[in-house]
Amino acid sequence: GHPPGTAGAGHPAGTAGPTDPAGPAGTTGPAGTTGPTGTTGTLTATGVRWTAPASQVAGWRGGGARHAPLHLGPELRVAPVERLPHAAKARSGARLPLSLSTNWAGLAGTGTGIQGAAGRWVVPAVGASPAAGHSATWVGVDGIGNSDLIQTGTEQDPGGGYFAWWEVLPGAATVITQANGQPEPVAPGDAIEASVHASTSTPGDWKITLQDLTQGWSFTQDVPYSGPGDSAEWIEEAPTVGGAQSVPADFGTVHFSGTSVLTDGPDGTAWYATDLTPANEIALVDPAGTELLAVPTAPAPASPPAGSTGQSFAVAYLSAPAEPTSPRAQTDGAATIRLSWGVPPTSGGSGLAGYRVQLLQGWRIVATETTRMLAVPVRTSSLHGKGWSFRVQAVGVGNQVSRWTLPVRLPAVPAR
Repeated sequence: GHPPGTAGAGHPAGTAGPTDPAGPAGTTGPAGTTGPTGTTGTLTATGVRWTAPASQVAGWRGGGARHAPLHLGPELRVAPVERLPHAAKARSGARLPLSLSTNWAGLAGTGTGIQGAAGRWVVPAVGASPAAGHSATWVGVDGIGNSDLIQTGTEQDPGGGYFAWWEVLPGAATVITQANGQPEPVAPGDAIEASVHASTSTPGDWKITLQDLTQGWSFTQDVPYSGPGDSAEWIEEAPTVGGAQSVPADFGTVHFSGTSVLTDGPDGTAWYATDLTPANEIALVDPAGTELLAVPTAPAPASPPAGSTGQSFAVAYLSAPAEPTSPRAQTDGAATIRLSWGVPPTSGGSGLAGYRVQLLQGWRIVATETTRMLAVPVRTSSLHGKGWSFRVQAVGVGNQVSRWTLPVRLPAVPAR
């Protein structure tokens, strides 16, 4: 779905309205009205470049109820990538996102004169653990470098179920409801189209639209908004709940598509497909900035052709890898003992950076070694006394670690 901009624009995701150009596949939208004159605005090289205009959308019916506990805020940035372990970056060969945030993962572009953002996603299914986790998927404008933000999306929580919402900071999120006051139905796998954009008739007013194509309902809400229009975002968020930053729910993977923005461009004020790059990626990290919790894929296509309806990307939840398999300690000649193990059955989604190996005497940790190999030698000359064993854990690229394997006893060292 895409909101209005130039004269005649203004259709919900749908076929051509009576006076509008054709929109994306969907239901027929009503006739659009003349949109407001937009200010000049382009996104920088670290933001968005424009292709040919995408189609426009207009409003839908409204409604909503306050949902005070949930509050989705602007991006909270942490220290740069260097806070992640150097070993994980250097040894994995993996590409890490440019920006890190303690509450956002996805794509964002910054610039000026942004009058709207639109996109589509598939509602992810959340796992039962962590039970206190939260997952919010949305499209919005502003929130980077300022405290303004207008957004709409879906919430997926292990304990709170699935629902749709909208929000304008500093207010709390409002649940999208039916006429009877019950939340509109949302379920895993539902196809969502959503947008926020400047009003076609009243300066300072914006229109929020969201449609669940699978359930067959649509929503619109007119709201006052005076944010600067400095950024557009497509985000998977761990929101603030009860005044505290939540941990992300295990949402698996959420797929976004159809990313577009309303702004001035080569064809005047219109909807333009994004041309985002890996420089626009944001990864979600833990509060200490040392562990990746969710990462986006690179937007595709890398250079959208003329007439593109937007880009696609995914955000993946990262979990700890499984334990290494079959740890063994074998005599490898008179001078060394060979410690070995197998690759974990799962990497947790981020790939493996390597392994951490500990030598123990009794339950006392004597030495810790990191390696990318599946085996390390230990000199018998360093093993004084009795009761030696080792254990190993896997380390993901995001710095998540598996549980330690059970200690494995080392062969007895011949008396010297």
